Amino acid sequence: MFIKDVINDILIVTCDIKDMYTNIKKDLGLKAIRYWLYKYPSLLHERFSIDFVLEALEFVLDNSNFQFNNNFYSLISGTVTGTKVAPTYANLTVAFLEISLYDKVKEIYGENIQKYVISNWKRFLDDGQILWKKSFGNIEDFVNILNSLDNNIHFTHECSTTGLPYLNLFLYIENEKLLTDIYYKDTDSHDYLPFSSCHPRHTKINIPQTLARIICTVVDDPKRKQFRLMELKAWLKKAGYPISLIESAFLKVNKVDQLTLRAKVPPKSENLLVYVETHNPKNPKVFEHLSKFFNFLKSFERFSKLFEGTKLIRSERQPKNLGHLLQHSCVNLDKPKNGCQKCNKKSCGTCQYILETDSIYFSRLDIYFKLLNAFTCESGNIIYKITCNGCGEFYIGLTVNLRHRVTNHKFCLFNEASRIQKVHRHIHDCAGSMLVPFSIVPFYKVKRDTNVARLSTESFFIRKFNPRLNRDK
Repeated sequence: MFIKDVINDILIVTCDIKDMYTNIKKDLGLKAIRYWLYKYPSLLHERFSIDFVLEALEFVLDNSNFQFNNNFYSLISGTVTGTKVAPTYANLTVAFLEISLYDKVKEIYGENIQKYVISNWKRFLDDGQILWKKSFGNIEDFVNILNSLDNNIHFTHECSTTGLPYLNLFLYIENEKLLTDIYYKDTDSHDYLPFSSCHPRHTKINIPQTLARIICTVVDDPKRKQFRLMELKAWLKKAGYPISLIESAFLKVNKVDQLTLRAKVPPKSENLLVYVETHNPKNPKVFEHLSKFFNFLKSFERFSKLFEGTKLIRSERQPKNLGHLLQHSCVNLDKPKNGCQKCNKKSCGTCQYILETDSIYFSRLDIYFKLLNAFTCESGNIIYKITCNGCGEFYIGLTVNLRHRVTNHKFCLFNEASRIQKVHRHIHDCAGSMLVPFSIVPFYKVKRDTNVARLSTESFFIRKFNPRLNRDK
């Protein structure tokens, strides 16, 4: 809140760092992190030294690699956005530049304006905001100072005397007051989690109250607040949330005044014992039994001291969704060719037995069987053909893991006590002296991953091709 004379002098300014991650050079970033580590050494865990942290960080920055279409790429400049350290690293680097910003503001504008900038310059990662006073001079001069902090860091800016969005806020001046409203981007579809989704019930129940709390915390004008709540109510109804749940959540939040909502909540210093499980409605209610046993343990003097002040809570991790299952860091646009190929891994013991081909020949019926899938040593849920390299007789089998099955065949072949099947006795007697006594080709992918599907498919091919090594005698 500003007095009338001051509000007329205010210019709302927002800034953005263009391509922040890719434009932070390694030398600048390491210099910044070194500065903060030496400034606050007490915050560093005793297990780690400053040199270790800097060396580890440099290793991460030098090994930002990814694979695309069978080609490997390495980032030669900046910071890759996917690594976990990137936000903290970038944030501390820009904070390091802000020290120079305050010094330059003092040098150009004086100490009073420096104190004003320190108090009023707000930033979240690459988004900055300040209520600039027009009496300080042209805002372009301040932006030029920002752009002089580093040759590779460039700030863009917008300014207005009426209103501008900043993060999820809309800052505006109305009736000689500076007020805030909630801001939604044009691309925001407001597709909230459907109430019918398979998520923990407490998660879905808390969504209306959390969203309403954000509105009541941010929006200053009472009429705008009610309008925003009505908007939210319509979006939640569309997602299937019960009207009674929505209205109950809104009523609960509306009872709390805005100052209380905006007050910083101190962290709780509870000693928590967390039981973590993957969410699944079909899971047995294990936590209820754990709570009973936990309270039972605490009833004993020995354990009551051990668990004194400890609270047992349940946490549910998210199961893998389609995004997790389908999203890969290795992107390959080349469609794999149908046929059997070796994996060519150095440690693979299956490659030497794999026959690379796109079809297999069955001499008894004089037909070529075309392979309609891509197979490797790592294939599974397949029907395969083993051929004796001594005489050409073959065996048809099934497996859920080709590599494990080849290992089993080799073991049975070279261990007399395990040569129970005819295929192992025959290959040992016919080609046992050869370096590679048999070759194997997976030729059919079973569509359903069940024993019934595999056995029935194997039986079909055995009847069709009548392999001699599948016979008992």
